[in-house]
Amino acid sequence: MLKLELSSSSFVNTVITDHRGRPLYHLTTSTGMWKAGPTRIYRVGGGANGTGEIATITWRAYRSTQVNYRGFKMDMKTFMPKAGFWSGKRTLTGPDGTRYYWKKRWGKPADLKRESGNGRSAKRVMRIRKPFMSSRTYMEIDREAEHMLELIIVGAAFMERERLGADSDVDGGDADDGDADGGDADGGDYLAAMASTGYGGGY
Repeated sequence: MLKLELSSSSFVNTVITDHRGRPLYHLTTSTGMWKAGPTRIYRVGGGANGTGEIATITWRAYRSTQVNYRGFKMDMKTFMPKAGFWSGKRTLTGPDGTRYYWKKRWGKPADLKRESGNGRSAKRVMRIRKPFMSSRTYMEIDREAEHMLELIIVGAAFMERERLGADSDVDGGDADDGDADGGDADGGDYLAAMASTGYGGGY
C-alpha cells in the first residue's frame, strides 16, 4: 500500500508528499470573483516522468469541465464518463484498459474501486482519509494502482470539487454540447494514446 500525505484538507490546493516527506505533486486552484480558475497539477518529485505541469482542469459553468493531461485535451465526460444517464458514478479507464469507478461516500472523499465481474465484490484501490484524532490527511493507493497515480490524482481533484458542491458552479453537469475548439480527443483516440505512451504516471 502506497501512503501519501496531503498538506491541506483541500485536495485542489495541496502538496502531496511521500512517507519520507518528499514532495511529489503540487495542486493549486486560483479563485475569481465569479468563478473558479483552473486547477493546475504539477509533478515536483522528479522520477522517470520528469517535473513540471502535468495537468490542467478548466472548470466550466455551462459546458463539460475540460481536462488537459500531458497534452491529451478532452472533456471530463470523455476522461471520466458517467456510468449512466442518471448515475452519479464516474468511470476511469487505466492505461491497460482496466475499468475503475469512483464510489461516492456521504460527507467523505470518494473511493476508487476496480470493476469486478462474475458477481465478485469490487476492490478498493484508492481512498483519502483522515484518521480519528489526527490533523493529517492521507491518500492510500493499492499496489495494483500505483502505475496510474497521476490519473488518480487528476480524477480525485475533480471528484473532491464535485463533492463539495462546486459542480453547480463550475461543471454544468457535463452538458452534451459541441466541442469549443474541435481539439478534444474522442474515447477511442484517448485509449489508444494511453496504450502507446504508457499513459498514467506511475509512482
